Amino acid sequence: MNTRAILAAGVAAGGLFALAAAATAQTTPTAPGAAAPAQVQVTHGPPIPGVCIFNEQAALANSLVGKAVATRYQQLVQQAGAELDPQVTSFQADRRALEAARGTLDEPTYEKRAADLNLRAHNLQQLHDQRQQELEYTRQKQLARVGQEIVQVLPGAYMQAKCSLLLDAQAVWLGNPTMDVTPSVITALNARITTLTFDREAPPAQPGGGGGQ
Repeated sequence: MNTRAILAAGVAAGGLFALAAAATAQTTPTAPGAAAPAQVQVTHGPPIPGVCIFNEQAALANSLVGKAVATRYQQLVQQAGAELDPQVTSFQADRRALEAARGTLDEPTYEKRAADLNLRAHNLQQLHDQRQQELEYTRQKQLARVGQEIVQVLPGAYMQAKCSLLLDAQAVWLGNPTMDVTPSVITALNARITTLTFDREAPPAQPGGGGGQ
């Protein structure tokens, strides 16, 4: 059970801190030793009056509050790993010790110790799953909080740029960067809020039980 790797996966896969990838990384990975593909020089046509583009992922990843949330979330992931890793290490050591001593133990003693280890493994898995659910719930909640702040400043950037139509950058292959209001949104968001304070939270209890408490 690689506890830290599993817990950290939520950061890399669809997490708040991978959001900048689509907005800032445009280079396709190449195989080791392969020549990098030639960069295509794009010439944009004139901006379309009234048509604007907004990249929410870039705003989340590059704003001060987004970066603060990312840092705090990583701390929570590390805290969960610090809680679970010693227990996993202890369990693995006890499992190896039991296997090493198997030839010297009578069957009832071995079966009893093996059953105790199985119970520990089950409890560890439950604790791991609980922490993972808490981290994911916390991540989603903070994403929503930052999203609410973006909603407050987006109309101002829209009106300042005299937009008549606002397109999601994730649905646009290419666009004239002068039509992008994301930098204005980030500036306004930074002026409005720079950080959020939060701890790991348990998701609400679901009807009929199974609330991850």
